[in-house]
Amino acid sequence: SRATRFLVLTFTVAARDELKARLTEDPEFASIRDHVEITTLNAWGFRRIKSQTRNPRLLTNKDNKHFTILNQLAPVWEKHKAVKDAIEKRSSRTKEILEIMDALKALGFDHTRIKSAEEFNAHVQDLIDLELGWRLEELWETLIKIGILTSRPNDGNDPQGFLKRVYSGFYKFWLEATDQLINSATFTLEDQKYFAFIDERQKGEDADKPLTGVAKYDHVIVDEFQDINPLDLNLIKAIVERHRATVTLVGDDDQAIYEWRGTTPVYILEPERFFASRFKTFTLQTNYRSPANIVTLAQKLIRHNQRRVDKDTQAFQTAEAEIRVEETEDINASLDLAAELVAEHIKPDGSPTRIALIGRKKAQLIPYQVYFASKN
Repeated sequence: SRATRFLVLTFTVAARDELKARLTEDPEFASIRDHVEITTLNAWGFRRIKSQTRNPRLLTNKDNKHFTILNQLAPVWEKHKAVKDAIEKRSSRTKEILEIMDALKALGFDHTRIKSAEEFNAHVQDLIDLELGWRLEELWETLIKIGILTSRPNDGNDPQGFLKRVYSGFYKFWLEATDQLINSATFTLEDQKYFAFIDERQKGEDADKPLTGVAKYDHVIVDEFQDINPLDLNLIKAIVERHRATVTLVGDDDQAIYEWRGTTPVYILEPERFFASRFKTFTLQTNYRSPANIVTLAQKLIRHNQRRVDKDTQAFQTAEAEIRVEETEDINASLDLAAELVAEHIKPDGSPTRIALIGRKKAQLIPYQVYFASKN
């Protein structure tokens, strides 16, 4: 009889390699070792690109990205006045244009299905319902900044009027440009997943009968599921549905920190909204990594979050870390004082040391970089 096959999807090469090492080295996995595929979403998608296109070209540096927008897509943007004017005024804006194109794919826009203004508006509302409206606002502000859209004074109280301008000013260009790049076998890193999603869904819809044999996955396991964005979800769903596989989602809603790439904790908190499956939850509540007092204090802080599943996380370690809190009285001077305190704490003393300096936003870390540079 045919062996059961597993597909394990990760988001980083490091996670993939760690899982592969465990699969290879742990004797308990010996019986299934040859029937488990472990890969990143991007690598899975690029393999699909190579199997479906001739001589694919992956855009990996700023020069070939700039050339692609400026030359390869010229027949497209020359037909769209707002984009044409922005590029001709400052050709360096090709970087932002390609980034916005990729961001729309990451947010689940689909050039084959979301074509009309009505479909565009409906998907925008879906993203707002997923608490991703702020990410759209960032994209619209970038379009204003680079001159493709004008600012909002006339339709600030008319969101539908503004969305109409987004649709006509940029989205219609995006539809044609996305199609042009795919037809010319030119792909960004985001396209590895986007192309694979479109192709996998199409193959699933066109199939007369379900997959069988070695081509079929029986079980799909997704690692770090809290980090997925709408495009990741679409690709995972397309694979699960085409293979008629079960799906296991592994992750931690308390570690959902990648909002900047369009992720939302809604996916891991409410998976039954997005998959045609019922889920059973298993909570792993032992922390093996951190000292006991770090776990206790982290849980105390994390419980202030509203959108989460409550957990009773316990530390496996009994040792405690040294925790030092420095408070400053003058909030206006706090960043300068903090930089000075940290610099004094990590001043090199001749022994090799690794330091992690963590901030919630990049803007919080810039004063440290400036201060450290001034102190060599």
